[in-house]
Amino acid sequence: MMAMLMVWQQRFPRVFKNHELMLSQLSSEQQDELSELLRLIDQSVKGLLNEKIISGILSHMPCLSEFKKSIKHLMKHSLMLSEYVELLVSNSHPIDCAELIVRASDSGVKPDKINHYLTGDIFFDGLSDAMTLFDRRQYGYSEENLKSLGILSSVLGNPLSRVIFDARLRCFSDYEMPSDPVSSQSADEIIQRVTSLENQEARVKEFFNYFTDYRPLPPSQDYIVDINVHDLIVSKLESYCHEKINFADTFHALSQVKQMIKTLSEAGGNQDIFNAIKYDVASIIESEDLCSMRNYDDLMQAVWGELNKPQIEMRDLSDDIDEREKWLKNNSISLGRTSVLAQCDAVSRHNQVVQLNDNVINHYVFKQH
Repeated sequence: MMAMLMVWQQRFPRVFKNHELMLSQLSSEQQDELSELLRLIDQSVKGLLNEKIISGILSHMPCLSEFKKSIKHLMKHSLMLSEYVELLVSNSHPIDCAELIVRASDSGVKPDKINHYLTGDIFFDGLSDAMTLFDRRQYGYSEENLKSLGILSSVLGNPLSRVIFDARLRCFSDYEMPSDPVSSQSADEIIQRVTSLENQEARVKEFFNYFTDYRPLPPSQDYIVDINVHDLIVSKLESYCHEKINFADTFHALSQVKQMIKTLSEAGGNQDIFNAIKYDVASIIESEDLCSMRNYDDLMQAVWGELNKPQIEMRDLSDDIDEREKWLKNNSISLGRTSVLAQCDAVSRHNQVVQLNDNVINHYVFKQH
């Protein structure tokens, strides 16, 4: 470890101990960058740097450079509050987070309200695109508008919404310069439409269908491709089932996953599985088919039509299930031992209390006589 980083380790030993393996894999440049970031925060406001902030940084090391830029942005606007910094280092979109903090603060929103919206209403995966639309309309970032921004960020956090929104800037030549075709009036119109709806799926559908008009047309038929929706479904289902297997924390839960896989192979997917995978699959279809003329319902029908069939081409997941069963058995034994030790410890402590009480009583009786 570099000497400067060791200073931070000595000052905050507990939090660094929890990340020993990760720290051992850092390059000297990364160590220097980490140390510089900690110094920057520590010197900005006395007592600001704490274990929670350090833990957030260490848990999001790929964002180290972005953290530094974001912290400097807050410092420039004298907004180095502990709640802001803790929030900043706890997500993977620190630059967008810092920018929203600055704009909301400039609009007169109080820190507790900003923190409330950032921790509850804002979806950071869609924040950058949502702010793009806000800026197109020249909306301010008042408390009232933050509610609309939260809804819009949730819509643009959806992969299908992001794909169709990005499509407006698509170019088919290295000599083309993308320019945003969305006018201020159009931005206002779609923001009003989306935020007036209560149902999230209705919002995504409205947003997608609105931006289909902004798809650029390819210059030739060379861009026409055949999208194999069936293969996309199979691939996504395999990932979905693998994830379900790994998250099964009891034998009963694993048994349910096995039954789900059996049903998929014999009868196809149900509504729950459809809802879990439809946006990911539909976004791949939309991104790969540059000549697409599909609307939202067309995409959903394409996904459901292939899902609602026996999925006989899915790979055999027996090995994955066997591995999970072994893991559950090993951990149930470990948990059993822990439980027995805990019970023995409780009995031992109970006996100690009884013995202590007996000693007190005997001492009291002896004194009385």
